[in-house]
Amino acid sequence: MAALLSGGGNRSQRRSLAIVVGVIVVGVLLFGEWRLRASSPAQRVAITLLAKDVPMSLYLGSEEQALQLLHEYADEVRRAATPGTEVVVLPEKIARVSENAMPEVDTMFFSAAAATRSAIAVGLVRRTPSAAFNSSRLYSPDGKLEANYDKHHLLPGVEPEKPGTLGLQSSSLPGGGDYKFVRIWIFRS
Repeated sequence: MAALLSGGGNRSQRRSLAIVVGVIVVGVLLFGEWRLRASSPAQRVAITLLAKDVPMSLYLGSEEQALQLLHEYADEVRRAATPGTEVVVLPEKIARVSENAMPEVDTMFFSAAAATRSAIAVGLVRRTPSAAFNSSRLYSPDGKLEANYDKHHLLPGVEPEKPGTLGLQSSSLPGGGDYKFVRIWIFRS
């Protein structure tokens, strides 16, 4: 095959190769189209994305600064989650907090989730005595922690956190669906 691709072989062999490759590509595309259409209709989920422009000095700052930022996000969730919003998604690694501060973080997002009747996905760096983890926490609309996920696939040399070993820890998560972004909300202090 390499010889045919590099111009070797006669004209009919190269033509046959082109036909075979074309048939394979068309087959893959048709299979993909069939799989998309064969999927069961999915439930639509209204999502609000919430972000704030935060300087790196704040991200690397003290835990008190991180908790203040998380309080600002929790307050902003209450303003941004319009009626009908089912999920509010905050950015990855918005703050670095210790295990000791997690009850306070959980309380503020339990309250925001219950007040808005929206699930809230919060990305943060969770520091333990032995390591730091890039975590995502999902708070349910009834004000409970539904899941915690420690990211496994990190960029070497870029993300200093330790890869998670426990994976998704969940009591119950709803199935996937089509997603409708209600709004993208950027706020300033």
